[in-house]
Amino acid sequence: MEKYDKLPGFQQGLEEIVREGARKMLHQAIESEVEEFIKRCSNAKDKNGYMTVKTSGYLPEREIQSCLFFI
Repeated sequence: MEKYDKLPGFQQGLEEIVREGARKMLHQAIESEVEEFIKRCSNAKDKNGYMTVKTSGYLPEREIQSCLFFI
């Protein structure tokens, strides 16, 4: 890997490929988990016969921001 250390564009490109792959894998895993959960709870209904577990669609993609507080 030392010969690639002199190529910052290569390193940066490789990092982006890995990050994008991780994002896609995480997205797919979460979608599968939600789908399985909803399938398992499909028989759960309230007193009026409405499903108690369901999805309500998707919002537009947005950046997640977080911060740490040190006291």
